[in-house]
Amino acid sequence: MQCVVSCTFSGRKESAATVLTLLQLVTGTACGALLILLVTGILYFSKSISVSRPGSIKPSPYRWMTHPLPLFIFAALEELFARAFLIGWLQKLTGLDIAFAISVIVFTLLHVPNRKPTVISILNLVAISVLFGDIYLQYGLWAVVGVHYGWNLTQWTLLGYPMYGNSVGRVTEISPSNTVPQWLHGGDCGPEFSAIALVVIVSALSFIYTHGTIGKLLV
Repeated sequence: MQCVVSCTFSGRKESAATVLTLLQLVTGTACGALLILLVTGILYFSKSISVSRPGSIKPSPYRWMTHPLPLFIFAALEELFARAFLIGWLQKLTGLDIAFAISVIVFTLLHVPNRKPTVISILNLVAISVLFGDIYLQYGLWAVVGVHYGWNLTQWTLLGYPMYGNSVGRVTEISPSNTVPQWLHGGDCGPEFSAIALVVIVSALSFIYTHGTIGKLLV
């Protein structure tokens, strides 16, 4: 009888853990999507970008990377390495502050070669790495995987921003305005090279720091 009760309790704990993981993942994905939609809304209403339907699906070596499954795998692997390993495991050897700093530096350096870097793109990488690290520490691994995935999925697959100079739009295609400075909208590299994205990311980071209790929605 005791074994039956114990097994039942264990099964319920595993089910609860699965539900929690899914909740973190779904909520994180929604938050990541919301961030890039906010950036897009500001760019659109400031007439920094235009949105159109792609006339035809243009060949691109990057397009396969924007399918939902590869995007999820890439986001999960990056977060497992940059956050779960470089922060979660490494802090046992170095302390949290050093591990966090190493995570930010490594994540930034790994993404710099994606396109010719600018000051704004590097600042965006640092800011998003700090944001992801803080989400990992406050809300857990699957929450930050979700945020990372939601940002990328919405940015490239759904909205059709260019991926590092390559057209990958399927449903819609977003093009930068020629009359607006490139540092504002990111040019053909998309919002990750945009000053507007930097403002939104820093604002999200400030919100998390000042409203940490929001994590109760995820834990």
